[in-house]
Amino acid sequence: MIKILLKICLYLTLLLPPLIIARGLLFPFVSGKAYLFKLFVELSLLLYLFLILEDKKYLPNFKNPLTIALIGFSLGLIICGFLGVDVVHSFFSEIERCDGIIQYLHWVTYFLILSSVFRESRDWKIFGLCFVGLALFISLFGWAQLFSSNSEIFFYPKPRKRIEGTFGNPDYMPVFLIFALFFLTWSYLKFFKRNQKFKLNLRDSIFLIIFSFFLITFIFTQTRGAYFGLSCGFLLFVILFWRYYFKKYRSLGILFLVLIVFAFIFWGILLHYKNTNFVKENPVFKRLTIEFSFKKGSLAQRLRTWQVAFKVFKEKPIFGWGPENFFAGFNKYLDPHIPEAGEPWYDKVHNQYLQVLCEGGLFLFSLYLFLIASVFYLCFKLIKNENSKFLGIIFACFYFAYLAQAIFLFDTFPMYSGLFPFLALLCFETSSAKLLETEHQLSKKSFKILKNSFKAIISLLIIFVFIECVWLPYRSNQNLRIFIFYYGSLFNSSKISTSFLNQALIKSQKHLKKALAINSPFTLNDVRKRSAWTIISYSRFLNRIKNIPVFKTLYQEIIENLKKAKEKHPYDPQIYYLLAHLNWLKETVLGEAGGLKEAEKILKEGLKLSPQRPIYLIELAQVYINENNYQAAEKILNYYVNQVAPFSWRSYEMLGHFYYLKNDFQKAQKAYLTAIEKKWPFWKEKLRFERLALTLRKNNDWKRLKFCYEKYLEFHPQEALAWYNLAVVLKKLNQLQKAQEALKKALELNPNLIKSLKK
Repeated sequence: MIKILLKICLYLTLLLPPLIIARGLLFPFVSGKAYLFKLFVELSLLLYLFLILEDKKYLPNFKNPLTIALIGFSLGLIICGFLGVDVVHSFFSEIERCDGIIQYLHWVTYFLILSSVFRESRDWKIFGLCFVGLALFISLFGWAQLFSSNSEIFFYPKPRKRIEGTFGNPDYMPVFLIFALFFLTWSYLKFFKRNQKFKLNLRDSIFLIIFSFFLITFIFTQTRGAYFGLSCGFLLFVILFWRYYFKKYRSLGILFLVLIVFAFIFWGILLHYKNTNFVKENPVFKRLTIEFSFKKGSLAQRLRTWQVAFKVFKEKPIFGWGPENFFAGFNKYLDPHIPEAGEPWYDKVHNQYLQVLCEGGLFLFSLYLFLIASVFYLCFKLIKNENSKFLGIIFACFYFAYLAQAIFLFDTFPMYSGLFPFLALLCFETSSAKLLETEHQLSKKSFKILKNSFKAIISLLIIFVFIECVWLPYRSNQNLRIFIFYYGSLFNSSKISTSFLNQALIKSQKHLKKALAINSPFTLNDVRKRSAWTIISYSRFLNRIKNIPVFKTLYQEIIENLKKAKEKHPYDPQIYYLLAHLNWLKETVLGEAGGLKEAEKILKEGLKLSPQRPIYLIELAQVYINENNYQAAEKILNYYVNQVAPFSWRSYEMLGHFYYLKNDFQKAQKAYLTAIEKKWPFWKEKLRFERLALTLRKNNDWKRLKFCYEKYLEFHPQEALAWYNLAVVLKKLNQLQKAQEALKKALELNPNLIKSLKK
């Protein structure tokens, strides 16, 4: 009975977590899956321990090199975690990732139970079909997201541009599909029995239809790293096919080569015509025509991050910075180009190998290589056997596809949900234990009391693990999400009574306190940071609630908790910005003295850890401006422009705004014009355009002002006042006919414009 329940639990561990989108939690595509997965693994572990007490044949095969490699890598993670810069973060990670050593140990436990309990082909056949069915459902869900706008069912208010299924990221979906394609192929090989004469039957047709559907879904995720990975897997398949089967299937081998040549020719044609509308308007073709540039695009960002990663590795080459702690090294060696592209808080290398190298050094990386080698060792063990040769090739090729895509991505839940079952199945296929049916029953009565006592202890331990790893993080996450909801409700309408604001603040504070009181290492740092981000996100509305006593208490409580977070996680770059910005708001908006000095102190601490982080420099300059210390602000901004980000229009825009506020319009114009040369989109926001326009007007630079108004009106053609101002500029330039046309356009848009201007 225990064995049956355990198998059911293992099937549910596969099927249910990937389907969960927990709307009531923070990061709903991630956290709900992680919590439910840990719950099922812990329940499986309880049943498994009961099972091996009854029958020792279900003990893991510790002689299997893959089992040894996974256990060794897990121990390596633990060692590097204790030697890293943030031990808590290494073990417990954060809500957004739901990763870390504890989570990885759950995956290894899942592997050990699967490889120990599923000892019959029937078990794996059912498991394989379940995996294929799961992938079918997720793929269909992804296609529905691509075309449907039903937010209640498919989560997004608008159709998606790329297929992402239930994973919340189109980069994750194709890696999951690589393993889906593997399990589909494996199941087909197990169920299919070849006749002497090949004839396409119903089973073959179903296999081809599902395989094609998965492949088309894979393509429409538009993930180039996954394209590269699957292409590498197919290339290895062709090489091995030629090595072992070419003499027997010569025509098929030639066909595979023709397909490879055709693929390269097709890709070359796309690259040649990448600037044509046909390629640009086709999303898949557009993604295939990647720009090999160090200056722009996702490839450039990857390369810059990898360059930073090598610097991070060189500082701690033996044991690394600790699992999940790449952000600490990245913060120190930050490349300012990366925040400029909208990634200010990078925490992943986007290369699994460099991720391991940075976080675990050469020590962990050598264990990782041993893990990879053990997989290929077992694959070639199958290949050497004539009866399992083709199966071994399939294992090797799909695993190679996974490894190749990992050059551009990092491992996370969708990858692991395919990888660990794949590894467990490989253990089954290469283990002689599946041929043994000898049972070793623990039937001695003298052990009965001992076994029952042991079961009770195990049950209590598993309950403790469940509470600490699943229930408490879930409750903390849920309360944090409710806090954000209630706090956000304060600003949904412009006409809200003071009593409503007070009640909403009381409710939000109540749930924040609950989240903090739970004190779970899985969520505590996130609760502290996310509550601060919530305040900052709605900072423009602070005047509405700043005089309510409950808000002042809540605000101070968040600051105090951030201080504790800074003590516990001194390498976390977000904390310095959050704490500084809250102190800045404390004085500039809430009117409490001392906030600016505290913000200045915190930002200087942050700059010691990350001297080139733009957001610290900009924030510090803002603090100096509010303190009327313009000399220090100018020094910081010039350092930002000349040393940190001379390539960036943002830095020159910021410097221009500084001189604008000082009424130094000549220097402001110089900075603004440099920003325009560096592709400053001054026409996008009205405030930045008005500052530019006034600066040019103060300097009587009418020609440039004309250009700026014409550019602005390309994007805001219905703005009557802008047409009127253009008419004034044209008149100054003595272009009277064009001035009359611009004035006519302004009056067409707003006939009462002249009267309103006179008022």
